[in-house]
Amino acid sequence: MKKGVRTFLPGFFTVGNMAFGFFSILSSFQGQGINAAWMIILAAFFDFLDGRIARATHSTTEFGVQLDSFADLVSFGVAPATLLYSQNIYPFGNWGNLIGLIFIASGAFRLARFNLVAELERKTRFIGLPIPMAAVSIASYILFSMQLAGVILFPKFLVGLLLILSWLMVSTVRYESIPHLSLREGKGKLELLLMIIAGGLILYDPQFFMFPLIIMYILSGLVREIVLILRGEYKDKKIPQEETI
Repeated sequence: MKKGVRTFLPGFFTVGNMAFGFFSILSSFQGQGINAAWMIILAAFFDFLDGRIARATHSTTEFGVQLDSFADLVSFGVAPATLLYSQNIYPFGNWGNLIGLIFIASGAFRLARFNLVAELERKTRFIGLPIPMAAVSIASYILFSMQLAGVILFPKFLVGLLLILSWLMVSTVRYESIPHLSLREGKGKLELLLMIIAGGLILYDPQFFMFPLIIMYILSGLVREIVLILRGEYKDKKIPQEETI
């Protein structure tokens, strides 16, 4: 593959990520909350692809990492905060809008820290909850609620979830990245089986299954940290390197 094409492909998906984030913001202001939520999820899909394509074509660059972070802040920071604003979720009137700002600022901090410690080669863990996962958590809850009741259920829970996600992004809780699956190892076979089941459930009914599966992933990081602390194996002397998203 020619160098120009290798460079263009990841950038195309990064701009696609940003475009869907922008369309989500527009949909929110037009009162189309469901469309805005789907736009965030599509942005996350494009974000997933740009990093994988960059590594597959050996075209990962520092410039690409920086551009990806700008796109992520739009799609996974501003867009979800705007979506909740459009749905009148924030309490306490104008002061409540600061909750959305906390989410955006936490996402910006997460991205800035990522840019400082990330290496271009693939690693196995994220430090802090990745901002795309936090954003998709919010978007998928909107879809989950609409699927069940046609309205956003338990808005106070959603505000609490937003604050917890903000904390997880700036924390040092470790989250597994999507693994290199190998059928030669028992663990690889189990991970492959779980991914196939999760993917099948999401394809079958994304509005119903996406949110519960994402919550399971988020809880997995917290449970792992608690287990490490109880075992006395928790080490936080240095934030290790993590993979490019």
